[in-house]
Amino acid sequence: MKISTLKCQGRMGISTLKCQGSMFDTQVSGEDGDFYTQVSGKDGDFYTQVSGKDGDFYTQVSGENGDSYTQVSGEDGDFYTQHGDFDTQVSGEDGDFYTQLSGEHGDSYTQVSGENGDFYTQVTGEHGDFYTQVSGENGDFYTQVSGDHGDFYTQVSGENGDFYNQVTGEHGDFYTEVSGEHGDFYTQVSEEHGDFYMGISTLKCQGSMGISTPKCQGSMGISTLKCQRSMEISTLKCQGSMEIPTLK
Repeated sequence: MKISTLKCQGRMGISTLKCQGSMFDTQVSGEDGDFYTQVSGKDGDFYTQVSGKDGDFYTQVSGENGDSYTQVSGEDGDFYTQHGDFDTQVSGEDGDFYTQLSGEHGDSYTQVSGENGDFYTQVTGEHGDFYTQVSGENGDFYTQVSGDHGDFYTQVSGENGDFYNQVTGEHGDFYTEVSGEHGDFYTQVSEEHGDFYMGISTLKCQGSMGISTPKCQGSMGISTLKCQRSMEISTLKCQGSMEIPTLK
């Protein structure tokens, strides 16, 4: 059986669903009731449901090439999509946004929780982990890349909190910290040829700080940090500005 243009009350169109010797079932119940469609066959099941005026919309395809799953629940409810190992969820007006992709190069995970909640991104794969988190209106910003050439770590904590930056790899550690509104600025490089240390105890850091994104062996699109034996920090601005040269 070939279904060429399956339309679900004008809300969804599926143009090339093919089944063999399968079952097709459709049900419509009431003015604000349920719409239900199912096809079961050689290449798996196709299932669609719309329940009520503000109810659930549900779509699933299970077969040879994995599952595709979509759900919308209520006016402020959940949106959920999955295709193979791709998963997306939006929960409520101030709820969570969740995306995950699992495959050959690892997992990509993104979450936004609430109006002032958390933003979380992680890629885990052949070249290590990338992690970003923003927590709350005055919360934390955290970035980490772990791979062949070591770790990159950045954290901004609170309105007057700490900035922390570290790269650990085969050529040693680079460490930068800004602590508090009138706090400390600290830089250290520990290498094969010894340590470099610089401290400024009264550096004022006001306003936001721009942190550009890194590129690590082409595995992740972060645009200005190169995590191969060198690192440059180009956007840290403080009163009485100070430049941090590229670490080689």
